Amino acid sequence: EDDVPAEETENWAGVQRNNQFFTANYELSASLSIPHSGQTRLAIEQRELAAQYEHYLAPRKSQDVLLLARIPLTDSLPQLPGYAQIYFENSLVNTLWLHFEAENDTMDLPLGADKSLVVKFNSIPVLSEKKRLGNTAIKHFNYVLEVKNNRNQAVNLQVEDQLPITAQKEIEITEVELQGAGLEKESGIFTQFLAIAPGGNKSWKYGWQVRYPANKRVAGL
Repeated sequence: EDDVPAEETENWAGVQRNNQFFTANYELSASLSIPHSGQTRLAIEQRELAAQYEHYLAPRKSQDVLLLARIPLTDSLPQLPGYAQIYFENSLVNTLWLHFEAENDTMDLPLGADKSLVVKFNSIPVLSEKKRLGNTAIKHFNYVLEVKNNRNQAVNLQVEDQLPITAQKEIEITEVELQGAGLEKESGIFTQFLAIAPGGNKSWKYGWQVRYPANKRVAGL
């Protein structure tokens, strides 16, 4: 006979799960009346959870500010994997599979684009005139980002972009001006944090210079 694995059982606040099924027991605080042949949606349980909200923007990819909710996990939460519908400000923003990893102590929920933050960005950079010094051509790339916060609370916005990466020694990225953004030299990714007051605006200017052989055509320039 084949060996039948023993049941592994886990419990969270009235919810029991083993490797075959799970059960949940709820005690309702009041009686409910359901019309005959009718349909009724019942709110069985509702909890308020502490969350840390993070805003993220990659302006050269999209001008939408993405919002992420980070929720600390506790033993009182039934950490059962499954599909979940995510609502933000009474609108369905995402449907995703939630899977809880034992080593994670935080659950990240993507809430889609936060339309209360309006972004203006010149996705095509302002280029100074192409200069030529002997056999070297020079181009300046300058970007301007403006963000308007239409919320009635302050927002901390994380903005990321990336410097051009090249393995060719004759192509140089110089005169990098990031106005205080943190730069990872190996990847070229730089990050700026903007604290925007309620109803306020913030702007950020950054740019760089590319030097390359004048007799060469460089992709992206």
